[in-house]
Amino acid sequence: MNKEKDYKTFIQKRLYAYHFLNDGITFVLPTLMAFFFITFELNWLQMGVIFAFNALAMVIFQIIVGYWTDKHSEILMKFGLFILAISSFLMIFSFDFYSLILFATFSGSALAFQHSISYATTSRLYQGETRDIKIGHQGSAGDSGKCVAVFTSAIMLIIFSSWQIVLLFWSIITFIMFALILYDFKNIKFEDYFLEDENVNVNLKDNSDNSKDKLLILLITCCYIFVSAVFTLIIINLATYLAIEKTGTISEYSGLILGYTLIFGAIGSASSGRIKTKFGMGNSLIVLGLGLIFILSLYVYLNVGDLLGTLIFFAVIAILLFLIYPQLLAAVNDITHSKKIGFGYGMMLSIGWFGNFLGSFFGGYLASLYSANMFFILSIILLTFIISLAVIMKLKYKL
Repeated sequence: MNKEKDYKTFIQKRLYAYHFLNDGITFVLPTLMAFFFITFELNWLQMGVIFAFNALAMVIFQIIVGYWTDKHSEILMKFGLFILAISSFLMIFSFDFYSLILFATFSGSALAFQHSISYATTSRLYQGETRDIKIGHQGSAGDSGKCVAVFTSAIMLIIFSSWQIVLLFWSIITFIMFALILYDFKNIKFEDYFLEDENVNVNLKDNSDNSKDKLLILLITCCYIFVSAVFTLIIINLATYLAIEKTGTISEYSGLILGYTLIFGAIGSASSGRIKTKFGMGNSLIVLGLGLIFILSLYVYLNVGDLLGTLIFFAVIAILLFLIYPQLLAAVNDITHSKKIGFGYGMMLSIGWFGNFLGSFFGGYLASLYSANMFFILSIILLTFIISLAVIMKLKYKL
């Protein structure tokens, strides 16, 4: 038993490392985007299109990877790391808007591997409250990676004034990670340590009406689409928004402010599992959603332009927002059979990235028509929908 526990811990730590690196690289492009925006003379719509194609690639490949994850987790993990290293290297050769679309799309296909593998494997290694907490830790590992990647990339940009060096650095790191994982998992198969769980939905085990199960799936799915769109509108766009719309220190160090914001996001996601367990997902979504609406409305109304105010607002925004999405991911365990959990996560994450696609495209389009404050206004509208759906989940399913 102790030996099995040790192997599970070994696997879990490597999954955390993969999640740390993969999610870190997802934020290299948002960190560099302010630089691309100026260098290639982009507009808000073009920025949105680049992010949208990056997300669309993740939508498509996440479903494929999710389907095969249940049988070939460790093989896909190795292959995903290799493709991720290649895609990071190739982006060095971007030279205009269209080349950015091409390489961002390839990068999105490489980034699609990790989430299904990490979340599905974690879900099958553990059960119950431990599973929810471990999934929260998975999210925190990814968010910590985002912090490190953003800070590292922003500092390298300040020192070297070269986005090519940043991309070369991350491609080398990924190749090294690939070699280490190749060595570590030579003789280990994840499925040897999976737990069997015949419960499809423990929350609805007394509910025999299948149509209600489908309604719950729809509610959770819609919430995740909306949360993903809000994440893109606020977090993915943050560095470019501050660099273009603000002045002085805020504009100059927008990448570092994004990294600072993600630190608080990591704190939020690390606590999400315990929050879900203690208060229930429905209650959490309602309270956190209302809090976000209030703080976003206040930020837009005050038109915050000083450094201290910016740091305070985005720290609070990050904690509240990052408390939400791991809870919705953990809910996949309540609506998916354990033997199909990889496919369940693949579908949910693909749907979520579709939300990123919509947020990127429509956020960029409306920002180009009106102002960049549309990022926050759209987020407030979407959060209102999330709260409404959370009320239904709370009343109907006591989640």
